[in-house]
Amino acid sequence: QHIPGRGRGLIAQQDFAVGEVVLVDTPLAVYQHSCTSCLPACKECLVPLGVDPCTCPGGSARPALLSPEQQAAAAEFDCFCRSHSEHFQLAAQIIGRISAGTGDVERADVAQFEPWSWLGFGCEVPWELTPESQAHWEEQRRGWLNQAVALFTAVLGPGAAAVQDLLTVEYWDGLMGMLTRNVVCMEYEYPWHLIGKDPRWLLGQLKEAEQARVASYIPDAPYEFEVVESDDDESAKPAAGPPQPDLVILKGTALYPLAAMTNHSCRPNVETSFDSGTGAQLALVAIRPIAAGEEVLLSYVDESWPLELRRRKLLWDYGFLCNCPGCALPAPKLGKGRHRQRQRQ
Repeated sequence: QHIPGRGRGLIAQQDFAVGEVVLVDTPLAVYQHSCTSCLPACKECLVPLGVDPCTCPGGSARPALLSPEQQAAAAEFDCFCRSHSEHFQLAAQIIGRISAGTGDVERADVAQFEPWSWLGFGCEVPWELTPESQAHWEEQRRGWLNQAVALFTAVLGPGAAAVQDLLTVEYWDGLMGMLTRNVVCMEYEYPWHLIGKDPRWLLGQLKEAEQARVASYIPDAPYEFEVVESDDDESAKPAAGPPQPDLVILKGTALYPLAAMTNHSCRPNVETSFDSGTGAQLALVAIRPIAAGEEVLLSYVDESWPLELRRRKLLWDYGFLCNCPGCALPAPKLGKGRHRQRQRQ
């Protein structure tokens, strides 16, 4: 529904109590963060893979249909995405599914989102970029867009003819900007017992992968692997006893057609929820009572951050200066929440 001064938003059609699921959404496109690639998951739905392959439509059970040349181009494109921005994976998924003509993703699904220029992304924050650095920023990104379009055109092969108008730098510029402003970071506790690996070994692999990613400085990487260090030296030591399964976290990024319409508030009434059994499927869960006719609001940032940090982040990432009711509250009263995300039980 259109909301004056706020654009489109989601309005509750009934009353919701705290803990009730307000919305369940399936992504148009999703990718697993490369720094968690040691955790096997379906590339289409991010459900953990155990002994049996995933049988979701178009999932990991689908046979490879690419020619050897296309497979080589796909490997090169994947390497490119890891080195520049993994959001290119989402753009490729969307265009690839439109090209396939299976109905999974239609042009209208993408057209509902407002395009934003990725070349000038972040330029709304004048204190961040000088004119010289802005020009360098745009030139560098234009080069990446040219590379991405050329590589993915080779991946599509004969299928590129059906989406020739979508294989231009101008279209990818708007698509990448739209993705950067609308995607959601998803994560869930990975059932490590499915792959027979000790969780401490997996944690070591995850930490090494994240350190390598940070060391190579991948621009626009959506999130970093979080390593929480305690001030207490004793508690920082590995705990004795059986390993704890809730330490192993799979992370990904996805574009959701309905959840993307949820507007921001520093005092939200819902949070995102994910579960290993449903992979990338997102649920919005009420964290405050919501009355029928009330707008559904999600925090795009950690609402426990100081006001100026929240506003700076929102202006840089989403292009608006937040003046929501939560901005009038002291940070401690907003409560803790890392993007209001929790593990679904």
